[in-house]
Amino acid sequence: MAGSGQDTDEAFLPAPRQLGQYEVIAEIARGGMGVVYLARRVSEAGFARLFAVKVLHAHLALEHAFIEMLHDEARIAARVHHPHVVPIVDLGEADGFHYVVMEYVDGCALSALMARNKASRSPELVGAIMLDALEGLHSAHTLLDDAGVPLALVHRDVTPQNILVGADGAARITDFGIAKAEARVTTTQPGTWKGKFSYIAPEALTGDAEKVDLRADIFSAGAVLWSALTGRSLFRAETDGATLHNVLNKEVPKASQTGLCPPESLDAVCSKALERNPDRRFQSALEMAEALRAALPRVGRRAEVAEWVSASFEGELARRRAAIRAAASKPGATLPPPLPSLGPESMRTDSWPVPGSSEHVSGPGLAVTTLSPHADTTPIVASRPSRRRLLAIATGILALTAVAVVIGFSVAGTEDPASDLPSAATRAGAPPAQEASDPAPTAEPAPRAIATPSALPLESVRPTPRRSAPAVRAALPSPGPPPSTASEPKAPFPVATPKPSAPPASTKGTPPAPEMVYEKNPYLKRN
Repeated sequence: MAGSGQDTDEAFLPAPRQLGQYEVIAEIARGGMGVVYLARRVSEAGFARLFAVKVLHAHLALEHAFIEMLHDEARIAARVHHPHVVPIVDLGEADGFHYVVMEYVDGCALSALMARNKASRSPELVGAIMLDALEGLHSAHTLLDDAGVPLALVHRDVTPQNILVGADGAARITDFGIAKAEARVTTTQPGTWKGKFSYIAPEALTGDAEKVDLRADIFSAGAVLWSALTGRSLFRAETDGATLHNVLNKEVPKASQTGLCPPESLDAVCSKALERNPDRRFQSALEMAEALRAALPRVGRRAEVAEWVSASFEGELARRRAAIRAAASKPGATLPPPLPSLGPESMRTDSWPVPGSSEHVSGPGLAVTTLSPHADTTPIVASRPSRRRLLAIATGILALTAVAVVIGFSVAGTEDPASDLPSAATRAGAPPAQEASDPAPTAEPAPRAIATPSALPLESVRPTPRRSAPAVRAALPSPGPPPSTASEPKAPFPVATPKPSAPPASTKGTPPAPEMVYEKNPYLKRN
C-alpha cells in the first residue's frame, strides 16, 4: 500500500547491508523513487570500486509492470558508453530490495551548483557544462541495437538534478532508463514530480506520451540552459497547474534581458531550443551543441569547471571524502552513515520531509539532501505569497469583518425585547403618552419559573407576546382592567409573569406585592 504512512515507516526500516556483490557503506540521498546508497565492490584481487546504488521504495516493488519496464529500460541504457553519461552497470533484487547500480560521481548536481552561485555565473562555464550534457544526450539518442536499428532512447527527465558535475570538471547525464518507467508508475509518492514540470516538453503534456521523441529532451535542455544562464526559473509557478500552463502558453523572454543577463548571442540558441513546435527546434542534441558552441564568446576549460566546483563547496567535498573513508573502514554498522550534503545552508533542516517530497531528509545523525549527486527528484522550495496577495487577503478579512458587524447590529435592532414587548406601564393600563414622558422604573429581570405539569393552572391565562425568551419585567400594579389580548400570540413555553392582586387588610397603606402566576403549559392536555 502506498501512502504517507508507509513512506514514513520505510524511512525507519533497516537499510540493506549487502546487495548481491555490493556492500553498502553510506547513504547518499533520498528521493521519490528510493534511497541512493554508496556501495563498494571488492574483487578477488582486492581491488575496491565505489558505486551509487539506487534502492527502490518497497511500495514500488509491488508494481510489477513498473519493475518490468524499469528492467527493460535499464538494459537499453546500459548499452550507452560515453564519458558524459553515468552508465548503468547492474540491476537486480536481493532480500526483497530492487536496486539499480550506477557509477559513483564525486561531485555535485548542477542544481546544487546553481543554488550555491545565485549572484553570478560565468556563461562560459555554464556553456561548458551544457555542452557535455548535450554530447551525452546525443550519444544516447543515436544508440543502435545489435542489428544496427536505432533504439530511440529518450531520457524524458533532463533537469538540473540529473546533470552531475564532477570534481574533475566533466558533466554527466544520469538516470537514463529510469525516467520512462518512473512516469508510468501508478502509486508513486505524491510530490515526486514537483519541479520537474518546469522542464517537461509541451508535447509530453498534450500528445501521446509514447510518441515523444528525442526532441522532447532538446526542449528540456533549452529550459535548463535558460535557467542556468539567467538564474531564474522559466516556467516554475506556485502550483503545478500554473507551471503546466506556463509550459504550454507562457511567452519565453529573452535570456539577455532577464536575471543575470547573459550575452545576447545566446538568445537565439535558447529561443530555438524552446520552440513549442518540435519541428522548429533543433532536431538533435548535436545540432544544439554546435549552435551553443558558436554563440559562446569562449568555452570554459574543464580545469576551470573543476575549480568552480571546488570553490563553490570549499571543504565540503573534503569532508565527504573523509566520511567515505571512515565508513569504508567500519563495515557492518547498523545504519549506513549519511554523507555530508552539498547544498545551500538554507535548505538544511532537522525534520523529516513530507512523504513524496524531495526536500532535505534528516533524523538522528542524518544530514542528507537531494542536492547531492545521484538524487532523483527536484527540491521543493516553499514559495512565499507576494505582497499583492497578502494585501488582497487582508482586505478580504476586513470586508468580512465589517459585513459581520453590520449584520450583528441589524439583528440586534430587530430583535430587541424592549421594542417588541409593551412596557410595564402600558400593560398596567397607563396611557402611552405617560409612558413616553415618565417611564416606569423597571426591576431586575425575574428568573424564569419552570413548573411541573401538576402545578400548572388549567384556567386560561393572559399570554405574553414574545419573539424569543427575553427576561420578564416586574411591574407595579395599577387600577383598571388589563388591556385586551385577544390578538396577541400565545407564548411558546410557560413563563412566570406578575399579576396584581388586592392588598391584605393588615398591610393597608403599603404597596401590594405582585402575585406570581404561571402561563398555561401548551403541551399539557386537558382532562
